[in-house]
Amino acid sequence: MGSTIPETYIKRGRIYLTQNQYSNAENDLTKATVLDPQDPAAWFFLGFAQACNNKLQISLDAFNTCIKLNPEIPDAWLYRGYAKWLLNNKVDAESDFNKALQLKPEYKETISGFKGS
Repeated sequence: MGSTIPETYIKRGRIYLTQNQYSNAENDLTKATVLDPQDPAAWFFLGFAQACNNKLQISLDAFNTCIKLNPEIPDAWLYRGYAKWLLNNKVDAESDFNKALQLKPEYKETISGFKGS
C-alpha cells in the first residue's frame, strides 16, 4: 500500500475485520498505531482484531492503550472486559463491564450474552 496516512490502514483493517481476515486486519491496524500512536480508534480496532485472532492476552495491551488515550469509549471497556472474561479474570472483567454500562447502559444484554458464552 505504501501510505503514510493512518486512517487508510484503519479503514482497510476494518474492512478485513468484516471479512474475518483477522491477520490482515491486525497487520494494517498495527501499521496505523505505528503511524499515529495517539489514535484511540487504531488501538481499539487492533485489540479487536487480536482478540478475534485468539490473541486475547495481547489484545489487552491494545485495549489498555485505547482506554488510556480516551477512557470514554464504551466499546473498549466492553471488549477488554470480554477478553478478561475469556481469560478467566472475572473480577477485572466485571469492573470493565460496569464501566461500559456506565458509558452505555444499553450494553446490559450484550454483557449478559458474553457471560453466557
